[in-house]
Amino acid sequence: MKRFWCALLVVLAGCSSMLPVVVEDDVRRAEGRWPGTTRGVLEEGRQKYIDRCGACHSLHLPSAFTESEWKQAVETMQVRAKVGEDEKEKILKYLYVGRGR
Repeated sequence: MKRFWCALLVVLAGCSSMLPVVVEDDVRRAEGRWPGTTRGVLEEGRQKYIDRCGACHSLHLPSAFTESEWKQAVETMQVRAKVGEDEKEKILKYLYVGRGR
């Protein structure tokens, strides 16, 4: 059983490394849309996406879905993943600006 959990962690860590990291262009796009948004907010959104969403299933690149599809998916899973409103907004900001690459 220990071997299973170790293997699962390796797979999940590999998936998260494929997700775009936050770069300065992301911060500029976010700041233009949501004044006051910082790199830290976007990085926290990325990490919450990895931790909360990746805990149960494979992660998708931000470009995989439209903004409305992301919003619906995150809101649908919000209770099950124990994601608060503030966390949800950070996750969505990360996913939305990541789509613009």
